[in-house]
Amino acid sequence: MTLDSGRGGVTSRKNFHLYENDTLLTGKLSAVRHANGRDWWLIAKKFINPIFYKWLIMPDTILGPFTQTNQPGVGWVSDQGFGQTVFSQGGDKYAAIYNTKYFFLYDFDRCSGELNYLFQDYYNDSSAWGNGCAFSASGRFLYVATQKLVYQYDMLAGNIQSSKTIVAVYDGFTRPIPPLYTHFNQMRLAPDGKIYISADNGVDVFHVIQSPDSAGTLCNVIQHSFYLPGPQSTSVPNIPDYKLGALIGSGCDTILGIKNPEVNSQNQFTISPNPAHTTFTISTTAQLQNAQVEIYNVVGEKLYSEPLNNRASCIVHCALPPGIYFVTFQTNEGRVTRKLVKE
Repeated sequence: MTLDSGRGGVTSRKNFHLYENDTLLTGKLSAVRHANGRDWWLIAKKFINPIFYKWLIMPDTILGPFTQTNQPGVGWVSDQGFGQTVFSQGGDKYAAIYNTKYFFLYDFDRCSGELNYLFQDYYNDSSAWGNGCAFSASGRFLYVATQKLVYQYDMLAGNIQSSKTIVAVYDGFTRPIPPLYTHFNQMRLAPDGKIYISADNGVDVFHVIQSPDSAGTLCNVIQHSFYLPGPQSTSVPNIPDYKLGALIGSGCDTILGIKNPEVNSQNQFTISPNPAHTTFTISTTAQLQNAQVEIYNVVGEKLYSEPLNNRASCIVHCALPPGIYFVTFQTNEGRVTRKLVKE
């Protein structure tokens, strides 16, 4: 970040492909903070089939892709816009408008990264290319834009789908020379608490929802109210919520001992062999009073726990399937974590 007069610079490139064996759906890349408050989930979708790909981004590695195939969804529909996906401010909801007409809402588990289908909607109310969705700052209301209409859903309603309300109808405004329509398009909640809606046709106009946490038309959609210095390309910034922290009480908010001090580096903690095939040995020179060894999978589920009882090592006979795990060693001094590869 100190390079290029403080603007930052790239010093190396690992040439690492997240995935290269399939085609992903255009414009549907979204990220949300893991429930442990440090790592990130990155989600994309297969181009046609209802297959979701997920990566777990950690400080020193990227795990995945993990796939989920048990959730409904649609793929690319020719000449029907790009669509948009977005997480709620709490990270517990995932909304997706696929192209112009197909909308899906899912619950999202920040621990496991699993999606759970809630409902879908179909819009047959306007022509192609307008398509966006965004949550209000509180997460209470969800907005979906087609080309000529903006809908609002109440997340606290007994039946969310039935709470759908039209809060704006395109007023026909155009930009001159040549005349270009300023239909509704992609949406994004901004730091000021307002939701900004881009227009199609690459014009310099944005619409704005002034009070997104107000019900019905009180949310106050103001059309063509915000102008850029020049034309934009129908899109909005795709920025994850960096303010979202750990999910307290989630059961996986201590996966890597984030809230615990690291054991002093002079107290060695080793796993051998690593990678392991069947058994492996955990050894340490730390103070062993009340020492505990625990093993977690990548989504924070505790799979193994054993007290050392003043032993300097223990042999673990743990029937773990092949994969990546995290072994934590807890003493009175703090906690340290090591990555374990099981072959």
